Order: sequence, then structure tokens, then C-alpha cells
Amino acid sequence: MTTTPSGHIDNTDRMSTADVKARLDELGDAAEQRMRMCTPDFVSLLGGAAIDFMTPEERAERHELVMQLPTFHEERQAARARIQARIAERRNRSAQTAALKEKVSCTK
Repeated sequence: MTTTPSGHIDNTDRMSTADVKARLDELGDAAEQRMRMCTPDFVSLLGGAAIDFMTPEERAERHELVMQLPTFHEERQAARARIQARIAERRNRSAQTAALKEKVSCTK
């Protein structure tokens, strides 16, 4: 993961969704560990969320990572494309099977 001179993550070498989620989990775990070291009163004073215990750099990285995740619309489009590909493959297989059956029946 490379960063620009301004400190932002360079999106030209995008991470896979799994890598992004893994890194987000790492950032969250580090923040939760810091949160557990504090008293419950202090944690509740800050709002009780692990993100409140992230450093500014971690928050900036988290923001950049979240921006790399696909939107719901993108995920839905990808799912539709996968479904259409499976349907086309199934139709192609049944057309081949029908042609093969016809060829076999003609030779009898």
C-alpha cells in the first residue's frame, strides 16, 4: 500500500476487498485494545466506540480503506453479472445436449 505525499492512500494499486476488510479489522482490533486499557467511565465519556480510540493516522487510513470497498450497487451489479453468466452457461449446455441427442437419434 503506497501513500501520496499528502499522506493519502494511492488508489491506483487497489487492494482486494478481502485485504481491505482484513486491514480494517486490524485497525479496529488495535483501537479496541486501547479502549480496553481505559476505565469504563472514560470509554463511555468518549462515546464507547472503538473508532474514538484510533489515532488520526488510523482514522485517515480507515477512511481511505472504506472508500475502496464496493458500494451496494456495485455488489448487486456483479451478482447480476454472475447470475447471467451461469444462466447463459446452462442454456449453452442444454443446447449442446439437445444437439448431441438429435445427432445420436439421426444415426440410429
